[in-house]
Amino acid sequence: MPKSQLSLVILAGGQGRRMGRPKAALPFQGRPMLTHILARLSGLTDDCIVVTRDGRAPVPLPKGVRLVKDLFPGQGPLSAAVAGLRKARYPVAAILSCDLPLVSPQVLDALTGLLTPPHEAAVPVISRRPQPLHAIYRATPAAKAGLQALTSGTRSMQSLLALLDVRWVREADLSRLPRWRDSFANVNTPGDLSRAWGKARGATRPPAPTSSLSPSPPLRAKRPS
Repeated sequence: MPKSQLSLVILAGGQGRRMGRPKAALPFQGRPMLTHILARLSGLTDDCIVVTRDGRAPVPLPKGVRLVKDLFPGQGPLSAAVAGLRKARYPVAAILSCDLPLVSPQVLDALTGLLTPPHEAAVPVISRRPQPLHAIYRATPAAKAGLQALTSGTRSMQSLLALLDVRWVREADLSRLPRWRDSFANVNTPGDLSRAWGKARGATRPPAPTSSLSPSPPLRAKRPS
């Protein structure tokens, strides 16, 4: 599939306190986790952005990946997300944390297709929990809303979503995709990492993105109860 008009923003500035080390550098299948994620998604876009606390690479990065400094280092993912969104080359951007070793390009492609007007974000709700760090945004309105939230003193991704017209993506919208749930398996602890290794060993190669998904009717853009 040709590369899409999508920017990819990966947030890699966390300290990984529960893991005991920064997660971007964790070894996964013979390479740092951040490098592994970039490789998995390399066929999806030609605009990859990595946001770090100081604008320096935590691990060696592939050619063409752009580094961006967090607006307010240490203040949470919203600040980093806004920094990345402001540098996106394309009108639509995926925001991902760097602890998703099984992230699926097919799932991201499907989410991108589900972002239709007038919505400004397509955010999955998995096990009744919104996933703003595995979601698709319209870069300009999301960056403006995020900066508004930050200047008002709020730092959570939920405060960003409250200012956007969100399409909440249901599990049923993704359930036809192979191993779709693994895409949301983030790694916070050594136990999580071990489970991700096990899933990776049991999986075939990552499926190629496709736009053939037929989505369910959209939910109303309001926060889930």
